[in-house]
Amino acid sequence: MALGAWAGAWLGTGWGWPAGAGAVLGAAAMVAGWARRSWLWGAVGVAVLGGVLLGGARAWQLAASPVTGLAEAGSVAVVEGVVTGEPAERVGAWGTTWSARVRLETLQARGQQWKTGQEALLSSGGGERWSAIVVGMRLRVTVRLAPPQRSDELVAVARARGDPEILAGPSPPLAVIERVRAGLRQSVAELAPEARALVPALVVGDTRGLDDDLSAAFRATGLTHLTAVSGANLTLLLAFLGVASRWVGLRGWWLRGASAAGIVAFVALCRGEPSVVRAAAMGLVALASLGRARGRAGMRPLSVAVTMLVVTDPWMSRSWGFALSVLATGGIVWWSGRWADRLAAWLWRPAAEALTITMAAQLATQPAIAALSGQVSLVSLPANLVAGPLVGPATVLGFLAAGLAVPMPALAAVFGWAAGWCALGIVHVARILAAAPGAQMSWPAGGGSLAVLTLACVWMAVALPRLLATGRRAVTILLALAVVALVGPVHPGWPPGDWRVAACDVGQGDAFLIRAGPRAAVMVDTGPEPALVDACLRSLGIAEVPVLVLTHDHADHIGGLDGVLSRTVAGIVLVNEVGSGGAARRAIAATLDDAGVERRTAATGDVLSVGAVTVQVVDAPSPALTASGSDDEESADENDASLAVLIRQTDGTGTTLAMLCAGDREPAGQARLLARGVPKVDVLAVPHHGSRRQHAPYLATTGARVALISVGEDNPYGHPARSTVATLENAGMRVFRTDLGGTVAVSGPVDRLTVASAG
Repeated sequence: MALGAWAGAWLGTGWGWPAGAGAVLGAAAMVAGWARRSWLWGAVGVAVLGGVLLGGARAWQLAASPVTGLAEAGSVAVVEGVVTGEPAERVGAWGTTWSARVRLETLQARGQQWKTGQEALLSSGGGERWSAIVVGMRLRVTVRLAPPQRSDELVAVARARGDPEILAGPSPPLAVIERVRAGLRQSVAELAPEARALVPALVVGDTRGLDDDLSAAFRATGLTHLTAVSGANLTLLLAFLGVASRWVGLRGWWLRGASAAGIVAFVALCRGEPSVVRAAAMGLVALASLGRARGRAGMRPLSVAVTMLVVTDPWMSRSWGFALSVLATGGIVWWSGRWADRLAAWLWRPAAEALTITMAAQLATQPAIAALSGQVSLVSLPANLVAGPLVGPATVLGFLAAGLAVPMPALAAVFGWAAGWCALGIVHVARILAAAPGAQMSWPAGGGSLAVLTLACVWMAVALPRLLATGRRAVTILLALAVVALVGPVHPGWPPGDWRVAACDVGQGDAFLIRAGPRAAVMVDTGPEPALVDACLRSLGIAEVPVLVLTHDHADHIGGLDGVLSRTVAGIVLVNEVGSGGAARRAIAATLDDAGVERRTAATGDVLSVGAVTVQVVDAPSPALTASGSDDEESADENDASLAVLIRQTDGTGTTLAMLCAGDREPAGQARLLARGVPKVDVLAVPHHGSRRQHAPYLATTGARVALISVGEDNPYGHPARSTVATLENAGMRVFRTDLGGTVAVSGPVDRLTVASAG
């Protein structure tokens, strides 16, 4: 029934034909149940049909909203709303981004005003006024609307076009919660920066202090779940409350009351958002599994929890976070108890439970994580095993610091200090193991490869009880995992020995490599994150980047600069004279100066030759072309001011391959290139990640036979656009995308180019 309700809600929120298909399936199951006199089939049919109806009703509300039409048109509007979600503030080398969910109360656009209670995602480039915003505040701001991803119940994405006007503060209860959370942050204010940022993330999911570099290390080692509110948080809190309550003599209903109070306090402190409610439900199920509700018996409360959650919020059925929580909890319920019994024969019982919970959750979620990220981390299990003993103390001590922050801040600082030292140990684990060659291994997200991975995880789950029977076997397994992680994965046939050009899989961003020698390559842009571009350089065996071209200052093209400089010997970096002039430009200059790398401003006609590669700047726009733009909001002017570079590479046979890169240029910028004279090339880096804003004559005039699109999987922008892919194919190009195959490499002579992918 739980799976039926989940599937029905997923189909219903898809609206249109998915909802219709779900209704037919539900009705068919009910008819089959009546015909076979099977209550199970009938119950499944009712669950599917109920999920479809509830999900369809919620989806219809969004589709019928006038805000939806305004978002699709990209309208500018003045909105008033109440902040309902915890603000997320990312602090990176290239500036700050801020975002939060807001319940829209009124919206003014095109001379009309609407009242709506629907939610939108509000984002901005940050600043003092944005940093001061907390949940419950009512504000007014001018925004540009855009369609959201249909993975949750958002009516629009609203990008701020200026600072907000705060109309009212939060309600008294929310103000008290904010004081407690602020007190938690204050209790760790004197710690090292990374510990200061991690403790609030571990305790209440407050990630505003985590920088991009640390976040990337956590992703590479499979420790990201520690920085989100999860069932593990509640399980740890309730376990501590149970021990403390019994120690002071509470029994019976008093003991149950203390646990109930802990649940209420946890949900309130973590804002009561859908993810928190989900975490609370999964945490209670996991806690029950540590007692008697194991195996098949433990799946019953899990099924009830899943059904109640998707009925309450049908959009949860489309959440990857929900799927991962259910899988992790299912793994804990089905496996961890039996594994702990076997491990407890030679290991202290609490330690055995902590280790087996980590292993069960990791194995159960690994196929879904691979499907979502296209990667498998060989260090995730060792990282979780090593960090696991530190997570409990850090979380419990952090909760104590939060509880004492308002009445006894001095004592709270003591607990915060202790939590910080545990958190610092977790940070060291993440950073050390993230640098291992096996930290990130590309894994295709296709059905066959995911089936192989799923079978491998099931086999491991079946074999683990025997492998854990003695301490000697367990230590041998851990040593084997450590060796594999340190040696790194082996990709048969990757990279191709004669590769010439590569589009790195760096998510939603650009990073292209043109081979200049056995271990050297010219590079165009660096992608958004250091860890991702570092993994690409490592997989292709690149140790030197004699020339690096940064087409423009947007974070998805320059954010990985540290990853290039930390791994390779860098020569000359060509930068764009046109830029936002803000934090990004200053950060580039400071980073390159600190690394002692030569920085040159590109000019039209510049030519650099390195080994087998020649780099020619085809067009370096004048600053007069850009009248607007900021660090936080990409403007068409800034995109069109991207450097355009022609790169020629000569292989050992003397054949020359030409590639054209033009950053994020849109139709106007592409048209200027066309007017200047577009050179004929073999490989085209498709501008702006294949967005729909393309100048078809420019694309066709290049004459390229291979088109490379560097783009992130399931990105919120709809890149690449179907129309753009069709235009490229109609022009005779073969289109290759990093979101589908991972890093893409082009090899061979120009008259018979071959393309391979890491995936």
